Amino acid sequence: MKGAQKLGTLRSDLNPELTALSLLSMAVFPFIGRPVAGQVLDYSIEPGRIDTLADHTLQLFYHGAGT
Repeated sequence: MKGAQKLGTLRSDLNPELTALSLLSMAVFPFIGRPVAGQVLDYSIEPGRIDTLADHTLQLFYHGAGT
C-alpha cells in the first residue's frame, strides 16, 4: 500500500495497514463467511464466478459504491 501511495495510485491520507486489512477482508470474507452469509444473502462461490467477484471487489475498493 505504501508503494501505491508513493506512486500516487492510492490516496495518501489512508492508513496503509488498515487499507491492506480492508482489502484483505473484502477478498476473503465471501469464502470464510460462506457457510452463514451464503445462506442469508443467497450466494455461492462457483469457480466460474471467482474472477467476477475479484473484479467487483477491486472496483468497489478503488472506486467506492457512492455516486
